[in-house]
Amino acid sequence: MNKPIITIRDLGKSYRNRNHPEGELWALRNVSMDIYKGEVWGVIGRNGAGKSTLLKLLSKVTRQTEGEFQIHGKVHSILELGMGFHVELTGLDNLLVAGSLQGMSRQEIRDRLQDIIEFSGLGEAVYQPLRTYSSGMRVRLAFALAAFTSPDILILDEILAVGDEAFQRKCFEVIRTFLKQGVTVLFVSHDMKLISLICNKCMLLHNGQILDTGTTEVVIESYAKIMGPGIEKNDIALTFAGRYVQLFHKNFRITRRYGLYTAVRANRVWYDPAYILWDDDFVSDNLMVLNGHYITLPLSTKWIFKFTDDDEVVWQVYFKASPGTFIERFQVNVMLNYHFREWCAEDVNAMFPEQFVWQTGEDWTRHWIGNARSVISASAANDRFTGQVQLTSLNTSGVLAVISSSPEYRVRMLQYLKTWAVNESVQAGEYLFFDGRIRILSGR
Repeated sequence: MNKPIITIRDLGKSYRNRNHPEGELWALRNVSMDIYKGEVWGVIGRNGAGKSTLLKLLSKVTRQTEGEFQIHGKVHSILELGMGFHVELTGLDNLLVAGSLQGMSRQEIRDRLQDIIEFSGLGEAVYQPLRTYSSGMRVRLAFALAAFTSPDILILDEILAVGDEAFQRKCFEVIRTFLKQGVTVLFVSHDMKLISLICNKCMLLHNGQILDTGTTEVVIESYAKIMGPGIEKNDIALTFAGRYVQLFHKNFRITRRYGLYTAVRANRVWYDPAYILWDDDFVSDNLMVLNGHYITLPLSTKWIFKFTDDDEVVWQVYFKASPGTFIERFQVNVMLNYHFREWCAEDVNAMFPEQFVWQTGEDWTRHWIGNARSVISASAANDRFTGQVQLTSLNTSGVLAVISSSPEYRVRMLQYLKTWAVNESVQAGEYLFFDGRIRILSGR
């Protein structure tokens, strides 16, 4: 039977804090998990979630307050831009000392020294004291040493957040080599693209505890839920993350990519929320209001989300236009993830195509388009969510559509679309462009 290479049971770390009501602050608590040889774990979470504390404990830089862990194998850690290096020693001397601490003999270090220095790209700077190094230079030194050791477990804390692109590519190649050799990796980063590229498993820490574990994609979806302001009622939650709003049912992200968003077309150019500067937001128990304005259009916008029932969310989109504003098209999009397999509109019920394909001249494949007062929906069934998402509109003009994206986006989309006549300007003033309802009907 395959035994874990790292076993963690009820691990916790607290610090004395006079300002805390209990006199201590728990940076990490009740962490238990098994990690196996060859697994690549991303460790994600907000600042202060306990990520670095966990890696320091496993690297034995600090001692736990409670719990225990066992590690079977040789560990190489790169923490906090070169923790363990001495600032008064030269880069060369630090390599000799740190290499010895990693279990390399002095002869092994000297045999590999030129390769390590060449990999680092530090040149003559390797003979300078470490206090003269930038943060990027320290990472170069630390990772260059790691590249020429033979660890069983590699622990990395935000080491790719600095350094130029060429050096980052070198680091990727080393990590890929380690993975082929079956090295276990724990990698902390705030860059979800890096986590997706490197890791096949992920853990989400929140307030010092594990909130979710699983495949990288699923846990990153959970992370999006805690990233911004939002509202929640029973099993349904809306979170404003970056420029877009994401919709959740429990810990399942119903939307993906741009989530719930609007786009306007003016002067033959589509303007999505990437062109919006969000000015402020207001969040209460069951209401979220987002106010913003377009960078290159004389338009401001207001999105209002509110719960009217346990399973229904109202979404209203207002625009305030300046005189002489021209809009050709306006869209409201609900980008559902690819777990949604079936769609329904009026008396039509069909399966989405298995493959996402490019259509000539189109990024999207429309399966159905019809009256704005219709009810359109999509259904999903997997281990996290079984149910249906419905979109309806109270608008009397415009149309609703059911769409599949291109392979690039891999989403199913419920859409409201409104078009204007060519050269028809929108009168100055504030208008309710969309008044819709989103219902989440769960089978569980």
